[in-house]
Amino acid sequence: MILRYYGCHPSNHRPGCAAEGYQTFDGSLLCVSCGRHMSIEEQALDVKAPLTALSIALAELGVEELAGDKHNPRIIEYHQSTTLKATDDETPWCSSFVNWCILKYGEEGTNSARAKSWMHWGKPAPSLLPGDVVVLQRAGNTELYEGPGHVGICNDPATNTMVAGNVSDGVKIQRFDPDKVIAIRRLA
Repeated sequence: MILRYYGCHPSNHRPGCAAEGYQTFDGSLLCVSCGRHMSIEEQALDVKAPLTALSIALAELGVEELAGDKHNPRIIEYHQSTTLKATDDETPWCSSFVNWCILKYGEEGTNSARAKSWMHWGKPAPSLLPGDVVVLQRAGNTELYEGPGHVGICNDPATNTMVAGNVSDGVKIQRFDPDKVIAIRRLA
């Protein structure tokens, strides 16, 4: 299955083809016009490639917590992008994951392990686009700024999906209820 990718850079395509493509679950790009395929590794080497926080997040799909006393070093690495700096993979880590993706993209995140810390990051977005940060209210929580939340990076606004960490103990593409969205934020 492939997902629509917005903002493909024209230099990544053969001359004369449309600068529009698709991004696959593994983060690679596929042009629908010329058929060019570019892996996430090739994107990292090509300074003209549209490496985004979303493509970075997609490349992390499948990272999961480890059962028992062991902890996934990648999730601990996500935590190191926050001031909490948790050393286990049981501590809620959706915000740590988004912080890590934003930092890998070369921008500052919130440095916080709280999902709702993203409510004031960047700038407000009037509508949802791929790559936007989506902050969700948790069921049963009536406090807008306090209490638990959830955060991820929008994957496809048409299907209300985002890439998020700590979804059933892993990085997954998750459908969200648009009525639970309390903030949509975009890089300033």
